[in-house]
Amino acid sequence: MPLACKLCIIERRLNIADMHLSPQTEDGIVAHLETEHHCMVRRVGETLDQAQERFVREHPEVLDCAKCARENALWSRANWEQAHASAV
Repeated sequence: MPLACKLCIIERRLNIADMHLSPQTEDGIVAHLETEHHCMVRRVGETLDQAQERFVREHPEVLDCAKCARENALWSRANWEQAHASAV
C-alpha cells in the first residue's frame, strides 16, 4: 500500500489517482509534514524540548505562520517568545 499524507488527502481532496503526488518514503513523509503542514515530528531519542528547538531552527517560518498562530501552536511567535522569556 502506498504511503500518503492524510492531511493532503483531506485538505486537497486527493483521491487514489493522486497518491503519486504524496511522498513515498517515511523520510519523505516526515519532511513533508514539517515543511508543508508545520507538524513537528519527534526524532528517535529527542525530548520534546529538543524536537521543538530543532523544528524552529530548521523551519523559522513557523514563528510567523498565520495558521500556526490561529491554532495556538507551541511554536507560534507569541507562545515561543513567552516560553523562552520565562526560561531566562
